[in-house]
Parts: sequence; C-alpha cells; structure tokens
Amino acid sequence: DIDMLWEAADSYRPPFYKGKTLVGKEGSFKVVAVPSINVQNQTIDPDNLSYVWQKNDEGAPNASGWGKTFFTFKNSYLDPTDEIKVKVTDLTGKINTEGVVRLQGVDPKIVFYRNDPVLGINFNKAIPNGFTLKKEGETIMGLPYFFSPKKLNSNNVDIKWTLGERELNTNNPKNEISVKPEEGKTGSAKIKMFITNKKTLFQETEKEINVNF
Repeated sequence: DIDMLWEAADSYRPPFYKGKTLVGKEGSFKVVAVPSINVQNQTIDPDNLSYVWQKNDEGAPNASGWGKTFFTFKNSYLDPTDEIKVKVTDLTGKINTEGVVRLQGVDPKIVFYRNDPVLGINFNKAIPNGFTLKKEGETIMGLPYFFSPKKLNSNNVDIKWTLGERELNTNNPKNEISVKPEEGKTGSAKIKMFITNKKTLFQETEKEINVNF
C-alpha cells in the first residue's frame, strides 16, 4: 500500500488557523508517498525504495530516484486539476506498486480584521460589510487566505488599497491600512484591497467592503 499525503508548500494562512492550509491556483503542492511494504514480516525502509514521479502523465526525472519520497510542483493555470503518480520499486525490481492523487488549487480569498492598538488583531471576528468606523479611526488588516507566497512582505507581492476612487498609502505591513473619518462628516465609502503575485499570470484576488462613518 501507498498513502499519498499532500500539503501546501508555500501558501498563506493567518496565525491560529485550525483548518488545513489549502493551495491557491498557481501555488505549490508538496506530495509525499508513504509506502507500507512488508517482505518476510519485515517492513522495507522507504529510503531504500526507488520512486518514479509523474505529473499529468509526464515524467519528473529530477524528482525521481532512490529515497525520493516527495514531489513538489507548481499548479499551472492551464491545468485546473493535476494528477500525480508515483511508481515504487525495490532494489530487485520484484516489488512494484503505484500511488496516485488528484489535486486542484482554490481561489484565494481576503478576509478583513480589526487591528486594535491595545488588543492586537481580532482573529475571532471578521469585519462585516457595512461596519461603522470609530470616530478615532480604525486599523484594518486584510489577510489573503491561501495566497502564495506566504510571506506577504515579499517583493513579488503587490498590494493596493483604495478608498472610493482614491488609492491609499499603505502601512508597514503592506496588508494593513489606517483610516479615520473626517470630523463632523457622516456617510459611507468603499474600501478595497487588491493583491497580486507578480511572478504568476493570474494569481490575484480582491475584496471590497462598505464602511459607514
């Protein structure tokens, strides 16, 4: 038997997130083959087996070889679903088995949170559409779930914020802005965050919310 396990190789998730980290489209997967092969009541060490990896029926010679139990690859926008196969053999060639897994990237999504100067980021409650800004102002943080790379301060990550039609200057980190209503004025406005990976063709996402003041 072979168990085929996978994880996100470079995908963003916020601290304390309890779910499985997914992989955004054009992100990177890491697939691990865990063989369970017994000969004469003895389990063969996985490092003593040969692994031949394939992605969508194309060989991956650089990832194949003795003891190469894992395969890391980048999802392509041309292939919505990737089929990863591995053929495992022993030194004699008498033992042959195969594992397969089909993987698909997801669309990254942005969730907004308040960043309180005293209490920090309130991960327990996302900012809803139509929320009201405090008179003294608010710091808003946008977290792009399952976006890659996971280091948002990377030079490959471009983040822009707009308030209505006006582009805002970002704080450090780039995924955070501070906004304060003008004194004596009431109304509403649209705040929008747009994030893109400059090293990919289509990995980008945006989120817009209405705020009242």
